[in-house]
Amino acid sequence: MSEAEAETLSKSDLLDRDTLTKFLVNQKKQGKLEAYHAQKNARSLDGLPSMKVARRTRGEWFWAADLKAFLARVLAQREGFVMGVVIGIMLMLSLNMASTERVIHLVQS
Repeated sequence: MSEAEAETLSKSDLLDRDTLTKFLVNQKKQGKLEAYHAQKNARSLDGLPSMKVARRTRGEWFWAADLKAFLARVLAQREGFVMGVVIGIMLMLSLNMASTERVIHLVQS
């Protein structure tokens, strides 16, 4: 911002707005502040579990929500997940064939 632009701003443009403060005071008077915090703080902006205090207030089971978030992260990386499963299956098959060949070799001896 240039100096000329800064001078054109009035002091009222630079003051904090008290909208949030008024809203929170009103919520507290109505007894809804804890529920508001629980609703807004239980999930992050990307939908993942966040503050445990808010989740506890909502009555969530931590393990269930954390498992759901973990599975969502894993499934979001489908290619890596599928590749891991394929490699695992190939490894199991190759180990199984190697042990079968050993058994056949031992039986024939």
